[in-house]
Amino acid sequence: MNLKKLITVGLVTTTLFSTAPIGLISPVVLANKVDNDKTYSITSTDEAFIFGDFASMTFKTPNNINLDGTSSILIDSNWNDPQLSHVARVVMEVTNGSMIFESVDGLAARYYTISNAGKKITMIIDNQPELLNVLVKGQALGKVDMSVTIDYANETLNDDMTGQKVLSTTVIDGVALQAAKDEAIKEIDGLPNLTTEEKQGFKDAVNKSETTDKVAQVVQEAKDKDAQALQTAKDEANKEIDALPNLTAEEKQGFKDAVNGSKTTDEVAQALQNAKNKDKENADAQALQTAKDEANKEIDALPNLTAEEKQGFKDAVNSSKTTDEVAQALQNAKDKDAQVLQTAKDGANKEIDGLPNLTAEEKQGFKDAVNGSKTTDEVAQALQNAKDKDANNKKEKELEAIKEKEKEAIDQLPGLTDEEKNKIKDDINNAKTEEKIKDIVDKANETSQLREEEKALQDAKDKAKEAIDQLPGLTDEEKNKIKDDIDNAKTQEKIKDIVDKANETSQLREEEKALQDAKNKAKAAIDALQNLTNTEKQNFKDLVDSAKSQDRVSQIVSDAVILDNNNLSAAKKEGIATIEGLKELTLEEKNSFITKVNDSKLVSEIKNIVDEAIALNKANYVLPGDLNADGHVKLSDLSYLLAYLKDETIPSIIVDKKKFLKAADFNGDGKISLIDYAKLQNYLMS
Repeated sequence: MNLKKLITVGLVTTTLFSTAPIGLISPVVLANKVDNDKTYSITSTDEAFIFGDFASMTFKTPNNINLDGTSSILIDSNWNDPQLSHVARVVMEVTNGSMIFESVDGLAARYYTISNAGKKITMIIDNQPELLNVLVKGQALGKVDMSVTIDYANETLNDDMTGQKVLSTTVIDGVALQAAKDEAIKEIDGLPNLTTEEKQGFKDAVNKSETTDKVAQVVQEAKDKDAQALQTAKDEANKEIDALPNLTAEEKQGFKDAVNGSKTTDEVAQALQNAKNKDKENADAQALQTAKDEANKEIDALPNLTAEEKQGFKDAVNSSKTTDEVAQALQNAKDKDAQVLQTAKDGANKEIDGLPNLTAEEKQGFKDAVNGSKTTDEVAQALQNAKDKDANNKKEKELEAIKEKEKEAIDQLPGLTDEEKNKIKDDINNAKTEEKIKDIVDKANETSQLREEEKALQDAKDKAKEAIDQLPGLTDEEKNKIKDDIDNAKTQEKIKDIVDKANETSQLREEEKALQDAKNKAKAAIDALQNLTNTEKQNFKDLVDSAKSQDRVSQIVSDAVILDNNNLSAAKKEGIATIEGLKELTLEEKNSFITKVNDSKLVSEIKNIVDEAIALNKANYVLPGDLNADGHVKLSDLSYLLAYLKDETIPSIIVDKKKFLKAADFNGDGKISLIDYAKLQNYLMS
């Protein structure tokens, strides 16, 4: 049997990321695109291809792409003479995609196989008219490369048939591009911080994009613009909050946390308005009660506290005297609520991390759900979901789980460089047994621990030397010697011993200096006490010099002050007694001197006052009957008294009228009368 076969080349193409139809390029004009609705056939009339004069085979794509993202390639085989036996073998292969074979109108290839996970279809087509359909679908956004090989024999297939690529094409998933655009537009519409005009601009750019990369770029630009608008709003809001005069630092921080935690500019505006409202509220006379009411509402709304815990915090709120106390009580409740929630989250995350049948992505997804929970009920539900998923997953290989765990442990080792960690993790990935992994990890831990111990020792030395430099009781030479000892130390315990001894020496010297300074000040204070005798002062200063502590020095000074005060009190008491005993002073004069004594602060001053009183007492002395103050009692004095008794007028010859009146009261009864005259007369006669 003679075999006739010849190969010609065509190209199936589609427009990048569009829903334009796919067509064929002429076998003769390979460089030009074809009309969308034109069919190109491979027939015997083509100079480069020979089926004979009785057969043709047409490859055609429809004018659209299926909604499921597939592209249909129709194979229409026509045989001019169905009486003759002819067969053709068509082999279609794709990369980055897969194929599904379908028949049209109930017709099918007499024989076909699908291999290599749908990437290759082999069809045997005989001389019966057939219309076959092959669906080509990409696995992801992008292109699908396809090749077609046709072998032909005029009767049956035989081993002499050799194939040649006769069609070469690139199929692009246009639906995937449109889906990417639709998703991008939906995502842009969902950006909360863009204006309508900004959104429209980005959506126009999406619709003009010709690749998914360009679509993704536009979406990222929109997100960046959205984030920038949000951050600008946050910065301005935080400035305004900082300027609000009636908020505490804690309240400002709370509102700024709300601003910084906002996801939209509307939320930022609301957080700022809340801060302004709180600022106004704090300035109001009812701020305290309002704060209590709001705090109690917030406590009631805390989902993770028991009724008893809520009541305890509300009692603390209601007993608060200031808004700061209210805020603190509320914060305590929130902290407790957050603590309960965080404890639940930590426990849940720990359990999730311990679930052996979840991938890292699955675990992170469930932990994200846990960490995003607002209540312990939500945490419990997220944990249950993780457990349910874990129960449904196949158990991962134990060795792989150990590898992942140990690689995470390697990442946490502080004593290794990133390059060393990566090398060790590569060794772990290449390990074939658990024992080998353990050996690698043990060596890594040993290396990291040794370096950390060395670093800790050096850090301890540095800190110790800094501490030595701060000791005031050591000389520079002593400090340098001690720091050399620290540098030579082999353990932290030895460093501590060196530092302790240095501290002890410095402290002892500082105490000695402080004691001496206290003694000097004490002796100066004693010398300043003006009511102590020199002997008393010296006695006290001797006691100060022999004192062993600052407390004793203080006590001695206190005793000296007491004695100084006692000396002053005794001088006052003795001076007052002396003044009161001076008989020649009037009551007014005595009271004046006594007042001066009481007001005096010095013993020497009191002595001067008493001396002055004594001098005045002496000056005030009058000899009874000596009316003219000449120092003698004579008949002339009697005549002066008689003259006074007649009209109570002191004779003009008398110079000291005060002494005249006092001398005239001869019997000292405080009155001048005939009795005084009679007694004076008797005195002169005797």
